[in-house]
Amino acid sequence: SKGQAEKMSAAAAENRLQDIWIWNGRPHWPDIFAEMLKNRQHSDIGVCFCGAPAIGADLAAMCEKYSSVEEDCLFTLHKENF
Repeated sequence: SKGQAEKMSAAAAENRLQDIWIWNGRPHWPDIFAEMLKNRQHSDIGVCFCGAPAIGADLAAMCEKYSSVEEDCLFTLHKENF
């Protein structure tokens, strides 16, 4: 949902465990990926997902869209489908 990127900036967010975020509901991927790109500390960002193939396809598209040679950033999707 909208506002997830803002919630990610809170140091004591209840859905955060160190550098891992847990979300329920329908995420707004463009905001989340843009925020991760802007605030990254490393050039490689792993995106872990376990769930429906349709969501995995959306995440794969977002990883490709937000990866950038010019900005030295690579989003890599790690997924498991059942």
